[in-house]
Amino acid sequence: MATSSPSGAPHEGFEPKQQLTIYIKETDHVEHRPLFLKILELVKEHDGAGATVLKGLAGYSASSHAIRTSGFADLKQELPLVIVIVEDVAWIEMMLPRFEALVQPNGGLLTIQDLEVHRYFHPNLPRGGR
Repeated sequence: MATSSPSGAPHEGFEPKQQLTIYIKETDHVEHRPLFLKILELVKEHDGAGATVLKGLAGYSASSHAIRTSGFADLKQELPLVIVIVEDVAWIEMMLPRFEALVQPNGGLLTIQDLEVHRYFHPNLPRGGR
């Protein structure tokens, strides 16, 4: 859990960011393409720092009323996907309506958490990160 100084400002050496987490199913599509790919393309198109898609081994949601698990015999797996994006607060605020519009037709969950990022290491950025 991220903590801040008594003044509410980030600790020295940390910078405020937000984590947007999007919960969808692997079978969700938009414009005849997998929804997770559309979300990744949108992040890249708007110069996001990056996004990670994680595939769940099993999941339950109130909308399906069933526990979904992976299995070799399953032809149509409806396993959960979690997309994690860490970015500046202004970027998340700007992009949130776009992500909501993509997720809404199939259903899903979007959460936002405030973070303190210590360092973003990238080989193509100056030493010290972004």
